[in-house]
Amino acid sequence: MQIRALKNFTGIISMSMGEITDCKNETAVRDLVAAGYAEYINGAENFEQTETEDKTEEDKTEEDKTEKAAKKTARKKEDRKDET
Repeated sequence: MQIRALKNFTGIISMSMGEITDCKNETAVRDLVAAGYAEYINGAENFEQTETEDKTEEDKTEEDKTEKAAKKTARKKEDRKDET
């Protein structure tokens, strides 16, 4: 899909402001657009559909770990309040 750089940036993809490029790395494009560094030119309709597809089992497992860690941290904070 084609994207246009809204700012200069460097990383997995490097672009200058106003530059247009065709990029196949959907994850990088999603991150750049979300951060305001780029905008979709062509192919955005197809990309938006793939973004809503079911997550892989690995993604779900990672989210579960993050959620469990957040709950554990909240419990520790609550325990500290109870001790005082």
